[in-house]
Amino acid sequence: MHRQFLILGFLCLISRYTNAQEIVVEGKIVANSLNASKINIINISTGIGTTNTNSGEFSIKVSAQDTLLFSSVQFERKSIIISSEIIENRYLEVVLKPLINQLEEVDISKLSGNLSIDSKSIPIFDKYALKAPMSTKTPLSKEEKMLYTATTGPGGTKFHWYSILSLNVPVFPILNAISGRTAKLKKRVKISKEKQLLWDELNSRKQFFIETLNLSEDELALFQEFCNANPRYLELVKTNNKLELIAFYKKHSVQFLKLLEEYATNKVTDPINY
Repeated sequence: MHRQFLILGFLCLISRYTNAQEIVVEGKIVANSLNASKINIINISTGIGTTNTNSGEFSIKVSAQDTLLFSSVQFERKSIIISSEIIENRYLEVVLKPLINQLEEVDISKLSGNLSIDSKSIPIFDKYALKAPMSTKTPLSKEEKMLYTATTGPGGTKFHWYSILSLNVPVFPILNAISGRTAKLKKRVKISKEKQLLWDELNSRKQFFIETLNLSEDELALFQEFCNANPRYLELVKTNNKLELIAFYKKHSVQFLKLLEEYATNKVTDPINY
């Protein structure tokens, strides 16, 4: 009798081990107008996620009774519990239905005509309300991507002093640092960020430039170049000191318009470097 209990307990342990064993399941997403759309596939039980290929195929590690969540902006969410049949077949076909967003009707008779007031009463679509996995980070610029590639090894590994101890030393970051490529790319990233900062400043002040400083829209880029010739300008933009910036713009707009007038009468050959 004692031996029978031991055998029964052993069989139970084997059964539990088999059920908890993690395997890779292949699958395919079937949906109308999939058109290489990327579906977020998440194993909620383990926190592991993946996406499908352009043709809809995917693979993911699962165990019995795990829950897979399929979500996308274009399709309805779908949850699937991994059954013993899926484990046995090691294959899963998932059919997704298109997500139809029906917007509520807006009664224009209730609008006041004041845009600042009416905009608060009109419902808007918030992509983050869908709670689909998506990055909120600002995408890297072209220059930042080049710098990242130059300073990392395979898999995004960076060089650290302890890399020598583990014999896992990424070679390319070292070579790029020695050749001076990394320093050049850092300089390009700095210049790119400064250009973007100036561009944002120009767009945010456009109405002020036109209505208050009496500049035409065609003169805005030239006026900013004129301002940027002053070493103080970039620092003022970086610190975003509004009062000093407004005073700076008012003073330099008078000089700029005067130089443009003189340029038109051939008294000045270059209004920027005058």
